[in-house]
Amino acid sequence: MKSVFTTFILAASLVWGAAAQSDAAPETVSAESSNAWNVPAPPNVFLRAVDGEGELLEVGRAVSWDIITLNGEAVPDANGEGFEHELRLSPGSYIVTAFHGDHVSISATISVTEGRDIHRDIAFSDGTVRFTPILVSGGEVASGIFNWEVLSVSASGVETVRGRDNGQRARFTLLPGEYRIRLTGQAINFTAPFVVQADDVREDLLVLDAAWLHLSGPEGTEYSLSRTNSEGEMEVVASAERAATRFLVLAGEYELEVRRPDGTETRQVTLAPGQERELSF
Repeated sequence: MKSVFTTFILAASLVWGAAAQSDAAPETVSAESSNAWNVPAPPNVFLRAVDGEGELLEVGRAVSWDIITLNGEAVPDANGEGFEHELRLSPGSYIVTAFHGDHVSISATISVTEGRDIHRDIAFSDGTVRFTPILVSGGEVASGIFNWEVLSVSASGVETVRGRDNGQRARFTLLPGEYRIRLTGQAINFTAPFVVQADDVREDLLVLDAAWLHLSGPEGTEYSLSRTNSEGEMEVVASAERAATRFLVLAGEYELEVRRPDGTETRQVTLAPGQERELSF
């Protein structure tokens, strides 16, 4: 009888305990404990660097993004690099600055509100530069047909061709940034840096410091003009196989080899910027 009574009391205790547990308030779980994998919140600001037609930039130097508050305070972990930039910002107003290359930057103000994504395009308008080669400062336009190349140079020194043209003059429309213009043709090999700003429309005069060398001789005469290159070796910069010819070359010292039917002659020739020199053989 005692064992039956004990069993009844034990069973009643278990039922009462289960009921009490079911009536208890649910346990509160913190946000940190629910995010066991520490997954970051998704981005709510989406930035793009675009050209004047609204197309995403895909060439040239990468764009750097700088984010600050309206009172100039830096925002931790907000800056970035690339033609697109995604990040998470708390509600508030911010100044976004996009840097393209070393000389061009564009800023915009954005306002972030809770529960809303911000999409903002930063437009870099193209610039147009027209190049005209002249012999010396204030001198005449260099006549002839030239090959033109626009090059961009990466931080590691790798050159990439961004445009080509052919003619006495050249015209290029480019994204803002730093470039080099390379002019070759006849006996000219000339390179110079230049910068394109947004909405540029301008003409640059390339001062070649060049000279004309006019040569004439009997029928069957051939000419070869050489100069010392950067490695200290003689390099042929111009040659012709006709009795009368002319070379447009950069000013400097040259070695001219003249091969006539009756023999070969070598002369040292010095040319000054803007000079026109005539030699007969």
